[in-house]
Amino acid sequence: MSRSRVFTIAVREQLKALENRCLLDSLNESYSIPETDEEIKARRAFQGLFFEEIGKKDKYDR
Repeated sequence: MSRSRVFTIAVREQLKALENRCLLDSLNESYSIPETDEEIKARRAFQGLFFEEIGKKDKYDR
């Protein structure tokens, strides 16, 4: 393998690692902001619907 190929692979891996780190930092920043009352109500409503739905049996269950 040529040196330029090794260098290209290394740079791509570093860029991917940087991209992943930026994404992680962005997610951490987003989740560090406290939920508003409206967001809490919406999350709880969705969770209620989700658990209600998974509690139902589908027509193939016996």
